[in-house]
Parts: sequence; structure tokens; C-alpha cells
Amino acid sequence: EEQRVGELKEKIVNKGLPVEIFRTIEEFGEAVLINCRHVIDQLYPMDLVPLQTDHESYLELCYHEAFSQRYCHVFVRTTETQKVFEILDTFAVASHRDIQIEANNGLPDLKRASVLYTMMPRLKGGTSVLLLCGEKGCGKSAVICNWLKHFTQKNPNTLMITHFVGSSCASHDIMSFMRHCILK
Repeated sequence: EEQRVGELKEKIVNKGLPVEIFRTIEEFGEAVLINCRHVIDQLYPMDLVPLQTDHESYLELCYHEAFSQRYCHVFVRTTETQKVFEILDTFAVASHRDIQIEANNGLPDLKRASVLYTMMPRLKGGTSVLLLCGEKGCGKSAVICNWLKHFTQKNPNTLMITHFVGSSCASHDIMSFMRHCILK
């Protein structure tokens, strides 16, 4: 067994691959931690974060972004989801302008669940409400995440504040949400 391990080590060294020798398991653990931090810094550089953002808030933003990307990775557009996108586009544009929209605009049923759609006209304070609901697992998060991606690509100058409850341990906390809004 020791001879086979020695032969494997020799093959690795002869191939020119980088080799490090550790005297203790703690030394090895520290090297792994340093390498992992280096990879994380390369994938999520801190220079992309506003200066007033602390590490915890930055991680929270990353969790929300990862949540959205996960649902955008595999998404098949259908005529039903396209109709939902059109309704969401109309709602988003209406929230910018004084457009009144009738409630229950004939939103199609998505597979495995019906989706309820409600838009209320602007209230005196300038707010409106859209409710997209359905059974667990029917694709609400996937539809919203993909629509957000679609809408922000079409409207790059529109500020979109997204907050996905359940994307992290802190996402349920109102203070986390408020920090998220302030950072955006």
C-alpha cells in the first residue's frame, strides 16, 4: 500500500503539478481555508460592493443573487409564462405611470396550479399591489426570477429591489430586508 502511495506521489511530481507538503492536519486545513477564500474572492470580488457595505450585507446580497440565478438556470418559456411576463411588464410600467389596469386580466393557468392575479388601482399614496400565488412547487419563484431578469434587461435604467424570502437564514428578518433596500 505504501509503495502504491509513493508511486502516485512520484507521478504527480513528475507531471509538474504544484505540490505542497504539510506536517500536520491543522497546517493542511489552514491551506485549504486560504485556497477557498482565494477562490471566493475571485468569484465574488469585494471591489464590486459599495464601500458602505459590510461583509454580512454583501453575503446577503450574494445569497439573493444566487437564489435568482438558480431559478434562471433552467427555465423553459411557454406561451403561459410569456402571458405572465406581459402582465408583469404591464404592472411594472403601470407603477411608473398613471395607468389603471383591470383586475383579473385573464391570467392563464400554469401547470400543477392555478395562479391568482390581482392588481389594484393606485391608492392615494401611489401604491399598487400584485399578488401571484399558487400551490407549493408550481413555479412562482421561477417565473418571478426569470421575469426580473427579462425586465431588467429590457429596462436597465429602472431600479428593481428584489428580496427573496427563504434565500438565506436572514432573509426572513425585517432588518435584513431594510438593509437590502438601502444598499440598492
